[in-house]
Amino acid sequence: MWARRLDRLVLRLSPLLRRLLPRPADSALQALARPDRGPAPEVVLPDLPDIERARQAFATGAYGEALFLFGEILAVDAENPWAWHGRGDALQLLGHHAAALEAYERARALQPKEPLHEAGRQNALRGLGG
Repeated sequence: MWARRLDRLVLRLSPLLRRLLPRPADSALQALARPDRGPAPEVVLPDLPDIERARQAFATGAYGEALFLFGEILAVDAENPWAWHGRGDALQLLGHHAAALEAYERARALQPKEPLHEAGRQNALRGLGG
C-alpha cells in the first residue's frame, strides 16, 4: 500500500526532479543492475512458469536471456502486461531505450492503472535524453 503511494508521489514529482537532478552516470546505472544486488523484490505476477524463469534471468543479470524469455511469453500471450514490462526492463538495461519505451507503452496500454509501467516509461524517456 505504501509503495503505491510512494510511486504516485514520485510520478508527480518526477518532472521537478528531472530539472533539479542530473541524469545518473552510466557507472551508477550499471551498479544498480549488478547481479550481486540480491534477488528482485517480490511482485505479484500472473501464474506463468515462464515469467518466473524470465524474472530469474533478469535478476541474475542475464538480460539477453530474460529478453528472449519475455519474448517467448509474448509470442503465446501478446496481452501480458508484465511480460511487456519485463521486456522493457531488459531492453533498457541493454541500452535500447527506444525499444524499451515501446514495451512500457504496450504494458501501460494493457494495464493503465499500474504505476510501475509509467515509472519504466519515464526511465526510458530519461535514457533517451528526454
